[in-house]
Amino acid sequence: MSSAEQPSPDPACTIRVHSGDCWVFFAIDAAFGIDLDEAQRLLALGGPREGEATHREAISHRKRSPAHLQFNPAPLRIDQPSPEVAVLDLAGFHAWPQVECTLFDFGAVSVAYRIPIDGGAAGLPLASLAGLAQRLFDCADLREDARARVRLLTSRLAGAFDRPALHAFVEDYTVYHARAWTTSLHAEAEGAVAGDARSVASLLLAEPDGAALSDQSVASALSTLVSYTRQDATVIDWNAALSLGADESDTLAVLEFANVELLQMRLLDDRLDAALDRSYGSLLRRDAKGRVPRSPLGLLMDPNRAERRRLAALQMENAILFEGVNNALKLVGDEHLARLYAAAARRFHLEDWDRSILRKLGTVDDLSQKLAEEASARRMEVLEWIIIVLIAVSMVLPFVPGLGGK
Repeated sequence: MSSAEQPSPDPACTIRVHSGDCWVFFAIDAAFGIDLDEAQRLLALGGPREGEATHREAISHRKRSPAHLQFNPAPLRIDQPSPEVAVLDLAGFHAWPQVECTLFDFGAVSVAYRIPIDGGAAGLPLASLAGLAQRLFDCADLREDARARVRLLTSRLAGAFDRPALHAFVEDYTVYHARAWTTSLHAEAEGAVAGDARSVASLLLAEPDGAALSDQSVASALSTLVSYTRQDATVIDWNAALSLGADESDTLAVLEFANVELLQMRLLDDRLDAALDRSYGSLLRRDAKGRVPRSPLGLLMDPNRAERRRLAALQMENAILFEGVNNALKLVGDEHLARLYAAAARRFHLEDWDRSILRKLGTVDDLSQKLAEEASARRMEVLEWIIIVLIAVSMVLPFVPGLGGK
């Protein structure tokens, strides 16, 4: 059956959004680390700019959960006015004239754009957001604005940034949050998602025609759903999420952090790949005849000493960053948020990235040990030659006139 012959979805099952927001998050790596206390001090010292506000980010804990479960340390959020962003035409929608920049201590910055969705009493069907979804898919306008904001922050707060370096790679994620929504048939959020499955999948995949999607694609897009009450549900896909519920600020915070974590894992993996390639190239270099170059001083000096130090520093820095990212959010005692984060981690394949990074860190460790063993073997060889020379000298001395015994 062609897409034109596909039956249209039942209007009674259609999710209609009366009020909500579309949040677009851009995660950018700006430095090796950020001293958040120093950044906050510098902001206060310089004085807030017009319309700007700062505060330390925290999980709202709307649901019943231990209050001590928070970010550690709490990120620093800077709310900045942005009339330029508000005039962008996003398929008929416009961004809120304020941008949220969240600084994490491990060097990442998340820039969040809010796009209000006002469906009025009648409500907007999800299909009416298809144009917005396609416009936001790899949106160059917002991405470049986000990079420019992070670049200005690194300059403005230079004293708080450790080894600032704006990475070219940007990880983006979109969350559609429907605060007020209705359907004619389903009063519960999970049932509403199932009833309007093709529209939900079309929105998350940024595909213009949900009817053209295969059943397998629809099932995959809706495979990760987390719910706390009958009135809320969050569907998480690799590129976007749909959240139904009156107050989902904690959900937004967890999804934003998961997007930042994905960025950091990908950058760590890429950094380790480059480091290993460099090490292999240095250690396995050959001359024109394919031989390993040897120096006459090779027995007295360690030619790989600088490489061993570089690998040790690389291993330590990446291990610290890896632990810092993985320990930044504590959700062990919050069952709902823990399930939400675990679902996002599965969808983003964070465990696969973790395994890849740990494996490469292990490879770096093995390489360092091999170099250390080679240096130890070289020292033993030098000692053996010294002993041989001493023995030879002691055997020759008695036969040297004037030096031997009587």
